[in-house]
Parts: sequence; structure tokens; C-alpha cells
Amino acid sequence: MILTITKENSAAFENLVPPELLYPPDTPGRYCLGALRQDGEGSTAAGVLVFEVVEDAGTGVPVTAAVIRWLYVAQESRRLGMADALMEELYRVLNAAGVGYVRCDVPFPEEYNLLCAFLESWGLTFGLTDSYEITAALCRFASHPSFGQKPQTAFVRRVGDLEDALWRTVVGKAEKCGGRPPELATDKEAYDNDVSCAWVDGRMVTALFLVRRDGGGRLIPVLLRNFGDGGAQSIYALLCFAMHTAMEKYGPDVPVHVECLTKEAADLIAYFFPGAQPPLVRRGVYTGEAVEEAQ
Repeated sequence: MILTITKENSAAFENLVPPELLYPPDTPGRYCLGALRQDGEGSTAAGVLVFEVVEDAGTGVPVTAAVIRWLYVAQESRRLGMADALMEELYRVLNAAGVGYVRCDVPFPEEYNLLCAFLESWGLTFGLTDSYEITAALCRFASHPSFGQKPQTAFVRRVGDLEDALWRTVVGKAEKCGGRPPELATDKEAYDNDVSCAWVDGRMVTALFLVRRDGGGRLIPVLLRNFGDGGAQSIYALLCFAMHTAMEKYGPDVPVHVECLTKEAADLIAYFFPGAQPPLVRRGVYTGEAVEEAQ
């Protein structure tokens, strides 16, 4: 039997999925499906599939997509069709919602070959890609030695405090810069207005840091750009201000997810996490064509 995992029944599935993916399971944008194996002694949690409905999904083309974050079946419940049942329910939900694009990144090591083969049977086509993504607790970023210095924040203002005219001006600049999402939201409400901030000198915004909070509770930096001559000082001040604000608002363990769209962004991640390299992953995509096994 396949069901939707909620706060009320999530305890039964805790051993099958990382807690940061399972909780909170009913947040908009993230969905958790659970498989129950039934026998004469009752029901046993057998598997979990976690997916998120997002925009773009790393394709470079605006599209509503489902990104599979986790698919796991307990050892004792394998070869019983649990994974197929989970995928069948996933496709049913997506078809009903009109979502025809699915993406899943699978690690490169051979131990994941069976997972790739299984997903291929459900219509995903795999290729290799460098994954410039990382998710880590905010405290891991904050503990970096470079944040031991006190920044100059006299010119830093919350995005929520920017006048509408000033916001329209700076977001217009942001739309023209490189390394941004294909469709940059121009509505302030698309971002966390407390954590997002700008360097304002007089009536000029010369640097901007936009952060949003997704359905899974993660903070996601969307854009960090310097438009003037403030250089590293303004960027550093924005990072410090946002980090301090996020610590106060959400706590040190809030997950931060960074998806690098430029080499400069990847270099910044390497600065915070020395030795980290973009891992090579197999990216599988499904674009809505008929799949015999999914019928």
C-alpha cells in the first residue's frame, strides 16, 4: 500500500530516510511517499520516495519539474515491487498535476548502477554532469575563519526595507547580469526579506544578495552580485549580515543549499570547503514521453 507520509505517521518511516528529508514532510513543494508491506502480522514500513516540485530543475529552461531526492526500499522488502509501486504513484501524482518533467541525480560509483537501471526502466535517460551543489548547516559556513572579522554594515539594508522604486531599479540590474536563474523573480515576496540584503550608498544599490526559503525549509542563495565599485568589502558585508540574520531567525542548524551557476560561485564554495570538488554525477531526466512500465 502506498500512502503520503505526514507528521502523524512519519515515525514509522524514520529509519528509511534521512531526517532532513523527512521532516517536515507536509511542507509545500516537498512530498514524501511511503510504501507499506502488509502480511499476517500487520503493516511494516517498506520504502520511501521523496520528491520536490521546483522551477527550472537545473535545465537552463524554465519548466515545472519533479526532482527525486530519495528512493529507498528496506532490505527485507526488496523484490516485492515496492519501488515500482512508489514510482507508479509518483507518476500518477505528476500526471494529475500536469508535471511532465522528472530529474534525478545519481552518484557515479558502481554501487548505484542498479538504481540507474531501475530509473531507466521508468523512462529516465542518464548522462554525466558536474554537480556544483552543496547543502550544509548554516553553522558550517559561519565557522569559517574569514567570518571572524567584524564587517562594515553601515550601508547594508534588508531587502524588505528597500523602497519599491529602488527595488525595481536594482532587480532590473540583476536581470541583466550573468550567472542568475533563467527567470529571476522580480517580486520581493519571492525572497526572504529579512535575510536578503543590499549595499545602499545614497540612492544607489551597488551590491545585492537574494536568498529564498524553499518548501523543505532550506535557505537558498539565489543571487550575489556587485554592481558598483564596492568590491569585496560590500560582498563580505552582505554575507555577514545575511548569516547573522539567518542565525537569529532560524538557528545555526538551518540547511543552506547552494547551486552554483558560474565558475566563480563554485570557487566560492571551494573557499568555504577547502578541497571540495564538484562531484561527477549521473543526471537522469524524464520528459513525459510514454513509458510502458509506467502505464
